[in-house]
Amino acid sequence: MFIQFGMVAAPSWKPSPVFGEDGVITDRGYVIKDLIAGIFFLIYFFIFGLIMKAIISGMIIEAFGAKRRNAQAQTTEKLNICPICNLSRKDLGK
Repeated sequence: MFIQFGMVAAPSWKPSPVFGEDGVITDRGYVIKDLIAGIFFLIYFFIFGLIMKAIISGMIIEAFGAKRRNAQAQTTEKLNICPICNLSRKDLGK
């Protein structure tokens, strides 16, 4: 499952016209703007798509692990300690 944290793709920028040596508009500006947009998309994807997803998943996994450890500690305490006199099984067996 993939959770979106914002934009899916980089914003679309309108390239500024680049004039060549002869005064004619060239498409060099489009290539540069596309390169910048592609780099922005890659950085954005890695930061928000992968790293943030890993951080949030780790927090959720750690929360469930802590809940499980707490439940196991309570179960162990119920099985090994007398609720009336608060003595352990070893002390009661002596």
